[in-house]
Amino acid sequence: MRAAHGLPAIVDTWPTIFTQRVPVVIPMHPSTFTKPHDWGESIALTNFIFLRGLQSSRASAEQPRLESFVTSAKQAGRKLLLFTFSSMPISRAAMLRIVQRMLEHCQWPLAVLYVGSLPDEGGVDASLEAAAAALKEDGRFLEVADADFGSLFPRMDAFIVHGGLGTTVEALRNKKPTTVTGVLLFDQRFWGAVCADKGVGPPPTLVHHFEASCIEFANHALDPASEYARVAASLELGDAHDDGVDANVAHFEQLLSGGTLKPVVTKPPPLPMIKGFRGCLG
Repeated sequence: MRAAHGLPAIVDTWPTIFTQRVPVVIPMHPSTFTKPHDWGESIALTNFIFLRGLQSSRASAEQPRLESFVTSAKQAGRKLLLFTFSSMPISRAAMLRIVQRMLEHCQWPLAVLYVGSLPDEGGVDASLEAAAAALKEDGRFLEVADADFGSLFPRMDAFIVHGGLGTTVEALRNKKPTTVTGVLLFDQRFWGAVCADKGVGPPPTLVHHFEASCIEFANHALDPASEYARVAASLELGDAHDDGVDANVAHFEQLLSGGTLKPVVTKPPPLPMIKGFRGCLG
């Protein structure tokens, strides 16, 4: 593309953005990570953008089962943990082993909701399926293919997510302990590091390692007096009901009108820089 416009074929993009003060808008709340000291005013963090009010037909179909499960768990005095790998290639057997370990050994009364569809891959033996069926019959475990996270997340006590922006930020905005596990690709490592650096959960862990530590996470995350719970309750990553559109449109309007380059959202107090963020920008 550069050669087609008669420009040098090789250029170091990031320093060029700095020297030419090219406007860069990162749709993340400023408290997500500390803006590096060498990023100029032309690089601004605004706010996350979420689509609200859109619900798939599959999520709508699952709503009655979800309502019944959540209501029954609350009435039984059980804490609720939401677990999802989204579309990540994790075997259903691995998920069921983690669920079984937490439900059988967690020190707190617990119900686990798994959202998503996972391949069986012929790896779920009969005893594991039987254990999962018994937990479902007891009202402590439910699998659904899809759900409206915007309405479901505020009712949960802790989260195990795969580390995508949407699920992770949704969990953090609801101020509950959160950890990231799965295959840990691309930005999943970044969001796992955000959870750990904020202090709301342990460092991100590959799924086959998480099987060994899932009970420890559940015990700590569901303890109302734990450090995870205390820190999560104080998090500020923006209003969970704000779709982020106004903040981002206002910033672009400011850029296009020739105004000074200032972040729309007030810059928060400095936080420790997340190691490796530049690499995640790729």
